[in-house]
Amino acid sequence: MLKVNAKYKRGLYGYCPRAKCELQVTLPTGISDAPGQRSIKLFCPKCKEVYASPKQFKKVDSAFFGTNFPQLFFMVYPSTGQTEKVEFEGTIKGFRIHKSSFTHPPKVQYSPSHNNYEIIPRPVVEFNEDEESIAKFMAARRSFLTSKLQSTNKH
Repeated sequence: MLKVNAKYKRGLYGYCPRAKCELQVTLPTGISDAPGQRSIKLFCPKCKEVYASPKQFKKVDSAFFGTNFPQLFFMVYPSTGQTEKVEFEGTIKGFRIHKSSFTHPPKVQYSPSHNNYEIIPRPVVEFNEDEESIAKFMAARRSFLTSKLQSTNKH
């Protein structure tokens, strides 16, 4: 999703063809979650319409992005230009996505030794928004970061 965000900001997926959308940048979306059935389409967040994709995207499988990609994208990156709130219950392959996945997107760092990006794992702690649960979460996070810092200093 990090790479898609960079491409979205540069407008590599194209722009909405409607004049009223004033060249709104589009996002790729799938029409089917089944592999090998269709190619991707482009979704305009302003008019909320789906358009045919240009020739360069005709070979990209619709299942690669899935049918709910634009909604997930704007939940993870709300500052990318989506003006109205998206009401959406996230699911991936039928499994509901926990609400903390949208409020705490994964941390990503570049690894020069592997020449790629790595996701930094987060501690998993379920909590309601009461003081005791938040205190447990903060303690778990503090110990996780301390252990990460100590392992970094050993190298």
